[in-house]
Amino acid sequence: MINKVTLLNRLVESGVVAVIRKVPEHAVEQVCESLIKGGVNVLEVTVDDPNGLAAIRKLTTVFKGQAIIGAGTVLDSETAKQAIDSGAEFIVSPVLNEHVVKTTLRYGKLSVPGVMTPTEAITAYEMGADMVKVFPASSVGASFIKNMKGPLPQIPTKCGRLYNGWSSCD
Repeated sequence: MINKVTLLNRLVESGVVAVIRKVPEHAVEQVCESLIKGGVNVLEVTVDDPNGLAAIRKLTTVFKGQAIIGAGTVLDSETAKQAIDSGAEFIVSPVLNEHVVKTTLRYGKLSVPGVMTPTEAITAYEMGADMVKVFPASSVGASFIKNMKGPLPQIPTKCGRLYNGWSSCD
């Protein structure tokens, strides 16, 4: 298990989180190996794929020490717990679900719920989320996130820390 502060720092420093969505089971290892060789060492495996949890188990074993593996598209606390039990170090959701946040934090993993409004962002932060994901960010663009920096500088986002821009959000 990676210390949460170390995990958060590594996630921010990586600059890129590759989302592994519905990659065929026979190809997932090869795809992730190519990403890691290319310098991408944070991998989010979505659990909306029936093979998602198995992929997390496999990847956390095969790439231990080489990549940080997390779970994405987590909609409920049961799935969050299953992903954690499968080896996920972080949990990403497209929505703000208090039970997902609480379950993730209970087991010492990084919680990244999805938000779209400043109210959701501050609510997630008050729930204890480690970072928020502006979702769907492509719908609002980088200027939206920049505009949130002023009143909400304390809330880190997956697209970039609101107080210290990090990737294409600038």
